[in-house]
Amino acid sequence: MTTTVPAGTTLCRFPLAGGAVVAADVRRAVREAVVSFAVRNGVPAEAGVFDDIVLVSSELVVNALRHTTSPGELRLAALGLSIVVEVDDGDARLPAKVPAERRGARGGYGLQVVEELAQSWGAVPRPCGKTVYARLVLPDRPAPDAGPGLALPRRCAAQGRT
Repeated sequence: MTTTVPAGTTLCRFPLAGGAVVAADVRRAVREAVVSFAVRNGVPAEAGVFDDIVLVSSELVVNALRHTTSPGELRLAALGLSIVVEVDDGDARLPAKVPAERRGARGGYGLQVVEELAQSWGAVPRPCGKTVYARLVLPDRPAPDAGPGLALPRRCAAQGRT
């Protein structure tokens, strides 16, 4: 079974207002939005794929919070069976992977993780900063060992986010 949704269906918007944002809140909102989308659209609930989307979202948000001081926004959108994660921030500098020899206990792995998990990623300059995005693909049929589906989560809107 293949599910198709209208292009650009927004699943969640989450404002990033500097220190007020807690990474755990972002991860919870992303997981709830993606699982809710999957349940509503008959997409198999394979936790590994959801974990990838949550991790990529978290890495992009943490990078924006760590390297910029301006408020931004996280957006999740569905394009067919792809989930697109977008993070806006006010810094015009485009992200670059940290060379392997400079990674360590203090970090430097974020974009490497994004590159490994996402089908594609990149950054687009904007008049007031940039948008960093990643696209991940959801499965279109259950894995042979898939267990029961996940419970329907609360939606982002129920937490004051749309």
